[in-house]
Amino acid sequence: MDLQDENLKPTDNMDFFLLVEDKRIPADRDMLVKSSSYFRAMFSSGMRENCQNFVELHGLSSPSVRALVNLLQTSQLSLKDTDIEDFIATANFLQVQKAIDYVKSHLDAHTCVDVLNIAEIYCIGDLEEAAYSFLVDNYFDVFRKGQYERLREEQQTQVRERRKSIKSYICAIVEYDEASADTPRKTRHLYYHDDKDDVFRPYKTVDCRVPKSSYGAAVLDNNLYIVGGYVDTGGSTDQPVSSGFRFDPMTRQWHEIKPLQQARAAFTLAATDTHLYAIGGKAEVDLFTVERYDPKDDTWTYVAPLPRPVTPEAATACMGDVYVAESAARFMSPGRLLKYCTGQGEWTDLGKIPYRLQCDSDMVSFADFVVLIGSHAIKSYNITSGEWYTMMRPMGGGYTKNRFDHVVYDGDIFFVGRVTTQRCTPSRGVWDCLAGVPGCGYRKAFVLKLKRLLPFPDEVYGGYEAGIRKATNT
Repeated sequence: MDLQDENLKPTDNMDFFLLVEDKRIPADRDMLVKSSSYFRAMFSSGMRENCQNFVELHGLSSPSVRALVNLLQTSQLSLKDTDIEDFIATANFLQVQKAIDYVKSHLDAHTCVDVLNIAEIYCIGDLEEAAYSFLVDNYFDVFRKGQYERLREEQQTQVRERRKSIKSYICAIVEYDEASADTPRKTRHLYYHDDKDDVFRPYKTVDCRVPKSSYGAAVLDNNLYIVGGYVDTGGSTDQPVSSGFRFDPMTRQWHEIKPLQQARAAFTLAATDTHLYAIGGKAEVDLFTVERYDPKDDTWTYVAPLPRPVTPEAATACMGDVYVAESAARFMSPGRLLKYCTGQGEWTDLGKIPYRLQCDSDMVSFADFVVLIGSHAIKSYNITSGEWYTMMRPMGGGYTKNRFDHVVYDGDIFFVGRVTTQRCTPSRGVWDCLAGVPGCGYRKAFVLKLKRLLPFPDEVYGGYEAGIRKATNT
């Protein structure tokens, strides 16, 4: 019985057909010669098929051959409705690079693991490379859809090593005042530090339009999360929001995440290896609640609260646990260092902080040290020995959060400011001065791996802005 694909459009050469599993599949002979090295060699070698109006193919399945012919003649194919392994095997056997290229350009989180395994079986190097590149660029989506765990151990290692090899950059979201006589407004822009030329370079100028401050920002699995904060409601006071967003630098896209259980601002968002923790902050009152975000399930859940409300932005994660500096400026008792053990879900009081913290203090971590950056001193606490150390002050003084944001990169601590960025190398006890980041007002610094240093498309921040507007209006 002759079976023909309804999507195939007849041409002058459609009297030719392929015979596969006793089924006739009409095809354009010239198209086959042009697209397939297999047929090109066959029809130029003087074989008997050169004089026939058909070619019989053995060892191939008719559905895959039909799908291949359909792709060549219409440039259309539904991989979801196709046996992907059989299709790739057929394309590889018939040496149709266009089909391989089509699969490469239509990878998704559901097919990439299968395609990788098939490419390895048939030694299709360019397809294997495309699958690995997709896994690296779309790691979060693949992980979240449960496909990452399907990779073999050596494949997971390959993905991790490729991700590690991508260069990291110090980045900053900075605020600009762009007021006019008619419309006072603020905008935010994203910059990255070009360490080769020591300059902060902008991505395409992006206007968020909606004023927003005191939000939490943290990086988890190379995704930037921006959560909560204040938005301008047009009234006498700003409104705290619960909205959250995730920026994936590999795909250069913003995604809205589930909102916090409770709107909050002026809080700390700390990232361990697996979760985010929104700690304390302000709403109508000072908050002592703590929420944990699971990126795999996209859920916020309450965990053990702080012993009492804490609003200063002074917390960090170190070696899997969360550390919070309770500011003496807000309580009659001395400032204390608190630890949240993520494994046990309990808070522990680690004792007094050896100097008076201010409400603009900050906290970072490296190795097994947490570093407290205050108005009058910089102290580091070794979480293994429980001992405090005094660090050398940066040049010029005035290094708290009202002038700098602080981030750790490659073992060094960077004080990212408008006029200057100062770098501390703790292992050598030295400071040096780098370029400052443009802008004024509220800024957030963080480290991201950037694979493509291209201008951000309008929709990158457009999606962020739209999400903010939606959250504000609900």
